[in-house]
Amino acid sequence: MSAARYLGTTGRHLAALSRTDRVRAVLDPRALFPRRGNLSLFANRIVLDDWADDAAVTVHATEVATIDIAPAVARLRRAELRPVALVHRNGETLYLLINQRWLPARNDNVRWASLLGDWLRAAR
Repeated sequence: MSAARYLGTTGRHLAALSRTDRVRAVLDPRALFPRRGNLSLFANRIVLDDWADDAAVTVHATEVATIDIAPAVARLRRAELRPVALVHRNGETLYLLINQRWLPARNDNVRWASLLGDWLRAAR
């Protein structure tokens, strides 16, 4: 099992943001990622604690279509700051910033995208 801290959001949430929300996100990108908690990676599933109303979300490997570093989301253009995109087979996308640190701005997204990609290939 591997574990980390995450900040997360969904493609649906990002699409629904108002212009004011997008301006606010320029000043503080955390506004784009309202969900936060612990990510636990098991042999056949990912568990995101505290995703909704203090309830965990479990995503099984069979439910995942692709995992990769997302294209630029809002102002997060540098590859090392862009979130991990976990695309569900139903079309929903989860965006995760993993072990995000703001000063200096860095995270473990590139490492985790690789780890999750290996996990997905092994679990199938």
